[in-house]
Amino acid sequence: GFGFWVVAFAFLAVMAFATVPAPLYVIYQARDGFPTFTTTVIFAAYGVGVVGSLYLAGHLSDVHGRRPLILVSIALELVAAVLFLLWNDVTGLIVARLVTGLGVGTLTATATAHLGELRVRATGSSDSAKGASVAAGAVNLGGLSLGALVGGALAEFVGQPLMVPYVVFVIALAVAFVLVLAAPETVDRPEQPVAYRPQRMQAPEGQGAAFWAAGAAAFAALAVQGLFTSVAPSFLGTTFHVTDRLAAGATTFGVFAASALSQIVFARLSQRAQIRLGMVLLVVGLVVLA
Repeated sequence: GFGFWVVAFAFLAVMAFATVPAPLYVIYQARDGFPTFTTTVIFAAYGVGVVGSLYLAGHLSDVHGRRPLILVSIALELVAAVLFLLWNDVTGLIVARLVTGLGVGTLTATATAHLGELRVRATGSSDSAKGASVAAGAVNLGGLSLGALVGGALAEFVGQPLMVPYVVFVIALAVAFVLVLAAPETVDRPEQPVAYRPQRMQAPEGQGAAFWAAGAAAFAALAVQGLFTSVAPSFLGTTFHVTDRLAAGATTFGVFAASALSQIVFARLSQRAQIRLGMVLLVVGLVVLA
């Protein structure tokens, strides 16, 4: 039980750190005078890091253990935080976001699997794995929403908006690192070395159409979330002249908070029903936005 909450806290802290810069982009943009397109490039570096680490390292915890990979991901986020503090021009922001993405991609699958295994061991029931999966989804998206809100609030109400949010998360990530050291391991390492291979993505036999359709839906959903994480806060400031940094953070917070809530509210629906409902809500939301 202790290990479950420790890993959940580490998961939350890493995902929250991933969205801390969202309400701060408009400050960087005003200070350095770069166009909105540069903001999308900075954000895209994060996506490249996530995808790259998912393919190259997301599966390594099955062999090397959950805890070591979680510690590596937290360490990467700490490196990114230091980069944000010490190298905060455009090049530094791109590198910091790339490192952030590497850590998030390493963590996501690992922490989700670890939470499920810890929950099963704590309860002694395999049925609890589904509940742990819902909890992991809520922690994942809840962390993304919390980071944007905390980043915006600290930037608005505390001095040095390009420093204090990162210092706060350096402390939170350091605490998470220490706590994870005490979490139980749930994977037995093989006695013989296992050859390294990048992770492969392929559809189950006979399920290609459904697999790629679901993948396209997930791609669309995360693209919309990317819009609200990268461009929307800057759009708020440059087009609507709303310079309140808390409002910029709340713009991102609303999307991810609703995502986290829907993970819980619609958990009892079938996967097919969840995907269909999600696509309808996405289209309605984008029409309202337009």
